[in-house]
Amino acid sequence: RFNAYKADSTGAEIVFNTGGTTSFGQRMVIDSSGNVGIDENPAYRLDVNDEITGAYTTSNPQFVTRIKNKTNDGQINSSFLSLQCSSDNGGANPVAGVGVVMESAGSNNSSFVVTTRNSSGNTEKMRITSGGEVLIGGTTSGELNSVTINGGGYIFARSTGASAYFDKTSSDGAAVVFRR
Repeated sequence: RFNAYKADSTGAEIVFNTGGTTSFGQRMVIDSSGNVGIDENPAYRLDVNDEITGAYTTSNPQFVTRIKNKTNDGQINSSFLSLQCSSDNGGANPVAGVGVVMESAGSNNSSFVVTTRNSSGNTEKMRITSGGEVLIGGTTSGELNSVTINGGGYIFARSTGASAYFDKTSSDGAAVVFRR
């Protein structure tokens, strides 16, 4: 069953309901600004309140939800999925995010990016580049105060202080082993 209506003259929205002949449950809302909520009143372009699952295999990935940010202005494009915990302060600030960032304007190469929030706001914490490098704490290979793991298995840590700490809590075995 399908129902669509205008809620009132100040906040026009389309609401999709499902249910029997006497009671209905709100399933999707499109508000006056174009935000869509599925089992949720939307605060963002798309708000989904439910478990989303899908099958994935390495030979045939199945994408359950697609998020696309399309611009043609020659800028470095990005598209992010904002993640929030139910204890967040009303949905105004994302707790974390995952997304894709084009590596340069006009390029088809992209990096996968993970962000988290601290007292300074939402900031990038990890990046996997199109070349297979994993960057932690930085956005470019070898950046100061960051760790880079490249596709060859090399780990590069660069810091203004000590680059590595080895803290063994027991007396048996070696703390570090170097092999040639």
